[in-house]
Amino acid sequence: MALGGRKSRFRELSKVPPFAARDHRNTIGPDGKNKLLDGLNRRQRRALDRDTKRLVAEYNRILGEIKNSGAGFPVDKILHELCYEYTHRYASSGLYSQPLSFNYFEAFCDIKLHENSVAPFAKPADEFDHLFTIVDFFEYVTSADSEGFSLNKLIELPDDKALHFTASGNINDITFMTPAGREFITSGFSMIRRGNYLSWYIIGGELFSETSWREEAENDDAMEPGHVPPWKRRFLAEAAEMVGNKRGPPIPLEGTETAQRTVIAGEIDLISHKHLGRCYMSERANVFEIVCDDPELFDYLSDGPERESLTDLLQEKAQKTEVMWRLGEAFFQLPSYFAFKVQISKSVAISSGLRVANHNKKGGQGIGAKFKTVSTIDVVSDDTIPIRKFTPNHYQTETGGYWRRIAPTTLGTGPYGESAKGRTWVKRENVRPIPPDAPRTIYVKSTIASAKVTAEEYIQRAEVAASRAQGDDRQARNVLYVLRCTIMQDEVYKVGWTSDTAENRAKQISSATGVPNAFIVVGQWMHADPEALEKNVHAMLDGYRVADNREFFRVEFLLLKKIIEQEISRIR
Repeated sequence: MALGGRKSRFRELSKVPPFAARDHRNTIGPDGKNKLLDGLNRRQRRALDRDTKRLVAEYNRILGEIKNSGAGFPVDKILHELCYEYTHRYASSGLYSQPLSFNYFEAFCDIKLHENSVAPFAKPADEFDHLFTIVDFFEYVTSADSEGFSLNKLIELPDDKALHFTASGNINDITFMTPAGREFITSGFSMIRRGNYLSWYIIGGELFSETSWREEAENDDAMEPGHVPPWKRRFLAEAAEMVGNKRGPPIPLEGTETAQRTVIAGEIDLISHKHLGRCYMSERANVFEIVCDDPELFDYLSDGPERESLTDLLQEKAQKTEVMWRLGEAFFQLPSYFAFKVQISKSVAISSGLRVANHNKKGGQGIGAKFKTVSTIDVVSDDTIPIRKFTPNHYQTETGGYWRRIAPTTLGTGPYGESAKGRTWVKRENVRPIPPDAPRTIYVKSTIASAKVTAEEYIQRAEVAASRAQGDDRQARNVLYVLRCTIMQDEVYKVGWTSDTAENRAKQISSATGVPNAFIVVGQWMHADPEALEKNVHAMLDGYRVADNREFFRVEFLLLKKIIEQEISRIR
């Protein structure tokens, strides 16, 4: 399968001579002797035996490293498991027996040769782990905050780095519907950019009812080898025989009992925005059941009815999983989500009296890992726009350079020679490589919803402080207020009155049992008789009321403000 950039990634494999690349089981004759050993004298056989033992020890060492490394989340565990499998196959059966999953995961691997040999192995590329709240992420993706996203932004990702994103909390909080009508849950997403190509995969699970799961587990059918290339048949036949030619029961996704572990993977060209290949793999104890849209899968067959029929069947199955591949496209926005920040001005932060957010906040230290919180709130010197979108290059410390601001109308040059308005790329020399035994850093994203509440609290406290500084504290009392809960829709507001301050009323409501998130004050008007004003405003807003017995209204804030101010003018 000619996926993007593979030729350069396989440069080391091109050094393996043909006799070493083959599965040597295919060179064993009817007499049980290996034809490759014919003609070797005793001294040569002993030398070969010594080299073989050395390589076996090296392979065991590499396999041990792969097995015992990684952060241990499902999203990186699957990569380590597959690297283990690929290395095992290189050691046992040459270059040509890799499973179909290799077509989609090899980009996540660094393929090298053992020192002083032509024996290959596959290890995970440099890995960087992130934790995020999946509900918060999809609120971001479906909001105006994510507008303007383009695949072109992913060109800025560090090259050759595997970025793992693990969903924290309850993975059942958001489910997706599969074409088969079952729910699908996700526990993580990974991506890696190799030049202009992005490889990605989702680790998740298709949910079964307890009855259906039990039936699947009991229905241990025989493997169906289907169409297998000639050079894989000997290896696969022996592997199937070792497990009794049975598929085995479905494997549950970690943390679940009845969700079958599933991997959705693909590769996309970041320049043309075209998918190069995608697959959907459901795991059972002894086999991955795979559906893919790779038209080159049957290249070993000559053109004719058989190849045409198999290709058509493959494409038909692939169409049924199209909706799940769209889920992968949504996760392309994860780097932008981690980079997103809610901004408040420095003067507001100081006036509020609250402590300014610490951008380098460290969390707890786990086994072999340090946790670093990626803040979603940023304090800036610009005091003209209190809340706005900001997208820095979150991974700039790994890219070998950084962006430098220039005049807004001036054209600079990006890291790949492209034009960039208002900024230019400065190459960073002498980037220190991360030592292999260094503790891992896991970046934990704080939620955007919490950041917006915090930003509003800064602003509210700054306004109260300014009012008190002017000796107008009494004006903050006896008010008609408009509140909004950030977890609700942006255009749903609570309108009421209080003899206390609007800020204190918001705190009272926010502390009530069952309120999912904090209320914030978005508007307040002092009035001599706020109770009467409230009744009149509620009457004017009756057509916008969400429920007859509640003080919530679905209306644009500008219209709401206009109605309130007109009513104040009318009864003054």
